[in-house]
Amino acid sequence: MINVSGYTGGPIIIYDNKDAAALFNMDVEAILDEWYKNDGRQENRLLTGYYMLNWGYELFHPNEPYAARGSHPSGDGSVARYIRFNQFSDDEMEYLLKHSYLSFLSYVSPLLFGFSSFPLGDSGLEGNFALRHYLTSFGTDISASVFLKKKPFNMAFTYHSYQNYQNYFPAIEAELVDYPFNIGKLEMFLSPRVLIGMQPKDQVFKTDSPEFLGLFGLRVDFMVHKNIFPYFDFTVKTDGWVAGNEYLDANAGVKLGVSMRF
Repeated sequence: MINVSGYTGGPIIIYDNKDAAALFNMDVEAILDEWYKNDGRQENRLLTGYYMLNWGYELFHPNEPYAARGSHPSGDGSVARYIRFNQFSDDEMEYLLKHSYLSFLSYVSPLLFGFSSFPLGDSGLEGNFALRHYLTSFGTDISASVFLKKKPFNMAFTYHSYQNYQNYFPAIEAELVDYPFNIGKLEMFLSPRVLIGMQPKDQVFKTDSPEFLGLFGLRVDFMVHKNIFPYFDFTVKTDGWVAGNEYLDANAGVKLGVSMRF
């Protein structure tokens, strides 16, 4: 039995994984059976199936060989990649359910409902906010962002609660967006970004050891036309997971591109 409380106003009692599947409002077993039936050749198959199920399973079984999942029902010698509810223990299912509910935090933002900003007093300052829930390499990132605007400043401040199995690792982030800056007749916009904090050491799901996380970024957009902005985006970071950055190891890089604004 799993007892998960506090997510819908009262306790949720789950007696087995079949009940858990019902809570997700889908017959996972039947869907996966159909996928396996119509899988075809390996190059045409889905990589992981339901990504959240695979995410949760991999967190709890980081060293399990892929082959331990068994053979594909087609008998072609490949691995049965799709994870089913009955492959989770009660403890693992409780964790999965908790974060399935917490994922709804990402809907807590007026921006999603067409409210771009709210006036804050008579000083010309405007603001907004957003909550986010990310699935990460070590667990999750639950963040709270505040956006403030007063010409020429567009600012974003974020508190990150990086969480693995049973521990929290805090971080703070600040960003200034499109600050106007001129050199002679050359017009440009500067967007610096700083993030400092802690994450689980080596991205491990079950550890209470922290590891420093740091990131500095600077994007510069050059106005060559009122609608055309070539830019470069420089980022340097320590080891760690950062949303939108493809590197878990320490890395420094530059991206070049052109944006169009209307």
